[in-house]
Amino acid sequence: MLFIDTRNDKRPCSFELGDHQFWFVPLIDEERVYAGQWKRGNETPETCYDLPIEGAAQRTEDGYIVEFLLPASFLQGFKPQVGAKIGLNINLTVRVKHYDREVFWHRQKEWSVLHSPHLWGTVELCE
Repeated sequence: MLFIDTRNDKRPCSFELGDHQFWFVPLIDEERVYAGQWKRGNETPETCYDLPIEGAAQRTEDGYIVEFLLPASFLQGFKPQVGAKIGLNINLTVRVKHYDREVFWHRQKEWSVLHSPHLWGTVELCE
């Protein structure tokens, strides 16, 4: 899961314009990445499936390699410039032999992350 708040709004609130939740799935047999965007509030008219993104996925000896490019056009209110700050939260589910493990930054995926963009981390854009 990739959570982005293009406004980096830290007021306690639910999803609003500028808040985004995307998911990405490696489709190994198709050598591509499937992408979607969840609708959580009034930030988008509907959940979007199979977004047209560039990406590639392949299996390696000890896991996977997944690369994708999420176009800026999918981000409402995004004005990329040096020094701009955005809210960001990343959650990766790693499937291992007997269980799933979550790797995350800034917070693990739980109810509060799903519904509280103000809890996401902040990153500053640079060159």
